Amino acid sequence: MFGIPPKRPHDNHILRVHRKLPAKSAIYRMTPEQLNFHKQEIATLSANGRIRPAYSPLCAPTIVVDERDDGSGRQNMRITVNFQTLNALAIARDSPFPPIQTILEMLGGGEYFSALEAGFHQIRMAKEGRGKTASRFIMGLFESLVMPFGLIGAPVTFQAGVNAYLKPFLRQGAIRYLAGVPTYCQDLASHATLSAASAEYLSQAPVLPKVLQCKFAM
Repeated sequence: MFGIPPKRPHDNHILRVHRKLPAKSAIYRMTPEQLNFHKQEIATLSANGRIRPAYSPLCAPTIVVDERDDGSGRQNMRITVNFQTLNALAIARDSPFPPIQTILEMLGGGEYFSALEAGFHQIRMAKEGRGKTASRFIMGLFESLVMPFGLIGAPVTFQAGVNAYLKPFLRQGAIRYLAGVPTYCQDLASHATLSAASAEYLSQAPVLPKVLQCKFAM
């Protein structure tokens, strides 16, 4: 997916800062390999329309981290923005997550399990919140046009969209939790049908599964 995602009812992530602005932060130290990736990723994100130059009094630091194996066997990296200071000053909508014990009890009734993992950069950032996502990169200050995970309220925004599209399946073999949708059934045929239907419904939602990180019929 390239560019800004289309507008959807549950896309906009609105962020309000109710106290003094957080202090500016420097970029974290990077190895030569990380620095090279950092520059390439800025160019890619800019070309894909996911970030753009910012003019904002806010400024969060960025760091390059190693990403878990996506099944390709390649060593992957990604840029992470540390929104910790901004998050401490911001107000965002909240929504309770189901207790982990409740989820484990629900999964206990299944014999076959799958996990649909969502990819990044699939939810549009509200215009009034874009400037607040300003982050310090090697090439200057950039703001996000798509919602970055790590920002306060991001999981709630994600789940609001998933809930709207997966309502027929929730607690009927599918659970929404953070950036994933676990599914479970007692027989393989029912599980295959449920997983396929869930993936189809998610294709209409604010998020698309990241296929290489999904696991099926475990």
